Amino acid sequence: DRSATKHICCHALSCLFYSDGDAVFTEGRRAEHMLFVYSGKLCYERRLREKELQNLQNGAWCSEAALWTSWTHVGTLWSERMGSVLHIHADKFAAVTKQHSWLIGPCSHYARLFVENLNELAAIGQVTDLEKDCSRLRASVPFQDLRWGSMNQETNLPNLSASTFSHLFP
Repeated sequence: DRSATKHICCHALSCLFYSDGDAVFTEGRRAEHMLFVYSGKLCYERRLREKELQNLQNGAWCSEAALWTSWTHVGTLWSERMGSVLHIHADKFAAVTKQHSWLIGPCSHYARLFVENLNELAAIGQVTDLEKDCSRLRASVPFQDLRWGSMNQETNLPNLSASTFSHLFP
């Protein structure tokens, strides 16, 4: 159902631009968005026993937990090189999902599995805002195939099609 993806793109998605050194989010703040790096370079820092730094570039995502549960950032993300980031607003994503009844079951099931996985990671001290390999979770959820659309070569703007969300809806 392409209308669900269009609805998400039109009502739950925004593109923000960050300059060098801009904070994207900080540790301890409530997460309200899932983020996709479209361009530029971001740097994530999490302080455990030692400072842990990780770079994020085009195609990376973080803060997926904001879509599935109440989430507080456990690290800090800032722009190291000017770029753009796609934000999926968690509250708006939930509202759109509720309007497309066929999404409610798979999204609810995935959310439950995602939170169980978060709890397992918390038990071993591995919770992070960064993307984790959740392929085993996604494989167990009966999402329909929503991968269609293409890059807009003329405008060179972010592709706001279902492929943007292909990790959510495999």
